[in-house]
Amino acid sequence: MNMSIVGKMIGLRADTVVSAVVEGSLTIALVIAFLSNVGFPLLKLGIGYFIIFMLLMVQFMCLIYVIIRHIRARQMENMLAQRS
Repeated sequence: MNMSIVGKMIGLRADTVVSAVVEGSLTIALVIAFLSNVGFPLLKLGIGYFIIFMLLMVQFMCLIYVIIRHIRARQMENMLAQRS
């Protein structure tokens, strides 16, 4: 509910706010489900395994973000090259 209020305050359209809230909710649900299936057994093995797992997950997410930004930059370059 807070994100919908923030989205409207910064001037986003209603459909954009709804899709962002739904996407965020689904992402959090998947992360919690994944951590409950994988994270708790690692935590039972030892806190070190869990910390290493979490660090690897953060690195993986950063890698995905960099790849997506790279793909979008290439698309923008191609689009600008076609206009010229």
